[in-house]
Amino acid sequence: MDEAYINRSVFKNYLEVLSEKTTSAWKNRFITTNWGFLLQREILGLSLTDLPDWMANSHVYHLNGTVEEPDV
Repeated sequence: MDEAYINRSVFKNYLEVLSEKTTSAWKNRFITTNWGFLLQREILGLSLTDLPDWMANSHVYHLNGTVEEPDV
């Protein structure tokens, strides 16, 4: 994940869009099944001293497991 070919700017841009476009009635929570470390690193890179209004918290929840077809 630290390799030069990994374009992490997409995560920075994503957070910038959320900070600019999230209305005051909403808060964002981050839940991922992949690339959670890269998103978390970008959030930590913001060096937040206070939680912004557009974030529910600064943690990225990572879901593990599989998705299977239900038995019908």
